[in-house]
Formats: sequence, C-alpha cells, structure tokens
Amino acid sequence: LWLADLFESLTQLCTRALDDASPVVRAAAAGALADVLLASLARPAGFGAASAAGGAGGAKGAPRKLGLKMNLPGKRAEASSPIEAAANVLSAPFVKPGASKEVRAGLARATVAVFGGMKRAELERHSEFLVAQLLGMLNGAAEGQGGSKASGRGDFAAEAISHALRAGLGERLSERGQQAMATSLAAHASCRASPEGLTLVCLSQLYLLLLQLREVAADARDLLLQGERPLLSLAASPVRQLRLAACACLWALVLAFPSHLAPLLNVSLNR
Repeated sequence: LWLADLFESLTQLCTRALDDASPVVRAAAAGALADVLLASLARPAGFGAASAAGGAGGAKGAPRKLGLKMNLPGKRAEASSPIEAAANVLSAPFVKPGASKEVRAGLARATVAVFGGMKRAELERHSEFLVAQLLGMLNGAAEGQGGSKASGRGDFAAEAISHALRAGLGERLSERGQQAMATSLAAHASCRASPEGLTLVCLSQLYLLLLQLREVAADARDLLLQGERPLLSLAASPVRQLRLAACACLWALVLAFPSHLAPLLNVSLNR
C-alpha cells in the first residue's frame, strides 16, 4: 500500500464518497476507508522505503515520507510512521472548514472500525497519541469554523469525537490503558487553556471512565481536584452545559472515591 501513490489514491477515493447523497454509499465508504487503513497498519514494511528510482533525489534505501500533512494546530510535519499516516487521513477531512455532518460521521465510524480492528497491544501502545489526535481534531474543527456552532456543526463534531473516544478507545483498552486515558482527559479538562467544547468532551468521557475504574483512577482524581481549573470551579461555570457535565463528573468521582464526599461537601458549602 505504501508503493507510489496508491495509499493516497485509495484513501482520497473513500473520503470523497463519505459525502455521497446515499447513506448506503457513505456507510460502505467508511468501511472501505477503515479496511484500507487497517491493511496499511498490518503490513507497514514498505512505509518509508525508497521508490524504485531512489525517491525524489534520495539515495536508495533512504527513508521516504508519504507527504501527508498533519492539519492539526501546531502540527504541520509530514507523517513519519504508519499510525501517523492513518491518523492524518482521518483528521485532515474532519478539520476541514465546512466539513459536513455526513463526512464527520463517516470519519468517526471509520475511526472506531480502525481501532476495533487493531491488535490490542498495538492499540495500547498508541493510545496516548490517539487520544491527543482525537482531541486535536475537535480543536481543529472548532477553529475551522471560527469557534462557532453554525448549523450545529460544532456540537456534531463534539459528538463524533465523543463516540470515537468511547467506542474506539474507552471500551477496548485494558484497565491500565483506561487509567492512562482518564489521566490524559483530566489534564485537558483541568487546563485553563482548554476551550469549552474540548472540556465538555473530556468531562463526558471522564464520567464514564470514573464509574468504570473507581479507585484505580487516582491520578485523574488528583488532576480534577487540584489542577489549574478544579472540578468544583467548573461545576460553578456560568455555561449550563459545562456546569452539568462537571456536576455529573463530580458525582462519578464521589462514587469512585467515597472518602472525598465529606471534604467536597464542606468546600462546596463554604464557597
């Protein structure tokens, strides 16, 4: 798949079909895109290999990148590994300004299929990168539309990323992988620089992970309670959606760590 332009040609063909008028075609395109990406991950031996002519002026055997650009904020380098190339294929059309709901739904569907088709060990190894990539896709989609929620696209992008995080990673990772995922999401949720949409997605996934992990999620708990922007301050946010998500996450945290109920109540009553 890494020979010549076959990889790019196949992925572009599938991506264009995600915006087809027929739901059947869109579903088939998402499945085909996932199959292409899984095939490329299963046999990555040709990735980075020089072309028969030694590449564009490169020496024989010299590494050759695919030339797929990472379109996420702060990342403009070419893909240097198969998993980066696959992630770029999924992220580039998602963050494109004006991307339709159908395209983003198809990409989320393909993402879940790719994660589901990866070997558990491989998914665990790349889970930190994949979580960061998905959150970056959400930020990129928001920046692409000027931070607005015109035509509900902002909300739908958040729903698509939430689905990919939950069904693609949260439900498949081991307890150790879920613990690392919860810690990463808590770090993003408690960061003052995180935009509202990203914080909402992180809190919604943390709610589920805390109920699943319970006392194992100690690192995530510490970040949520002692981070730059503690969970209690988010629970008092003037934004209703953010306030409700923070309260739900706070409830899950208390169920996971019952010993924190009294101190949290005391702090809340004295605010």
